[in-house]
Parts: sequence; C-alpha cells; structure tokens
Amino acid sequence: MKLRLQRLKFLFVATAIILVAACSEQKKLTKAEQRVLTNPNSFNYIGGKWAKLNPCVLDSVVKYIDNEIIKTDTFYNHGDIVYAPAIRDTMFIHRLITRYDTTRIYLRDKRIENILKDSIQYYQLSSSKAETGAQIAKQEAEKSSRIVILWIVLFAVENVILIVLKVRGL
Repeated sequence: MKLRLQRLKFLFVATAIILVAACSEQKKLTKAEQRVLTNPNSFNYIGGKWAKLNPCVLDSVVKYIDNEIIKTDTFYNHGDIVYAPAIRDTMFIHRLITRYDTTRIYLRDKRIENILKDSIQYYQLSSSKAETGAQIAKQEAEKSSRIVILWIVLFAVENVILIVLKVRGL
C-alpha cells in the first residue's frame, strides 16, 4: 500500500511538471513562431504589422519653404563712374535676398517604397496576363465564327448547285 501511494505521488508530481512545462511562455512563443513561419498568410500579416511598427528610414528629403525679398540700395553718382546714368544723381541697385522661413524634412521608408513598387509590378503583370487571355479568347471566338460562316456558305453553295442541276434536269 505504501509503495502504491508512492507511485501515485510520483505520477502526480510528474504529471504536474509535464503540465507546467507544456504551458511555459517560451514554449508557447516557439510554437506561435513556428505557426507563423509555416503559414504564408500569417507570415505576410505579421510581417506587415512589424514593418508598420518598425519603419526603416534610409532616406530623407529636406525642403525649404522660402520667401523672397527684394531690397533696394541707393548709389550716388559722383561723376567718376562711367556707367551711372547722366540724368539722375542716384542709381538704384536691386539685390535679391532669400530668407528661409520653414524647413520641412520628409522621411522616406525605402523598404515600404520597394514593397509598393513590387505590388505595382505584380498587379501590372496580372493585368497584362488577363488582357492577353481576353485577346486569345477573342481570337478563338473569331476563328470559330469564321468556321461557322464558312459552313453556312458551303451549305448555301451546295444547295444552289443542287437546285441548278435539278432545273437543268441532270
């Protein structure tokens, strides 16, 4: 009886250890990773979520929004300068001064751009395949309609020949 009770205790402890080990977080994570890696739909879904949460910014575009100001300076004619106008004593010099008011930095995620380019290529390719299939089906329909028309014409010609032969009495 004592031996039987010890065996039951041992089985109970072993079962508890197995159940605890089977429900460990690491084992659950490993199992979930394997499910995601083996199922392409889950892999694409989880990969898209990860890409949205972790953008890969490799390039940025800096854009300056500016206001242009024209400043007028005056220059007085002292007679030594040849190119100054002779009628007036004052010459106006216009200088263009550019002052930057706003600087905007646009971050570009090259990975997402490449994924979108690949998607565009995929849809263009599938669209061209569908168009090619439609053209082939149209050509086949035209061929079959030509054959039907040819049979109708042959049947009509045969009937005309038979009528002509009966009228002549042959």
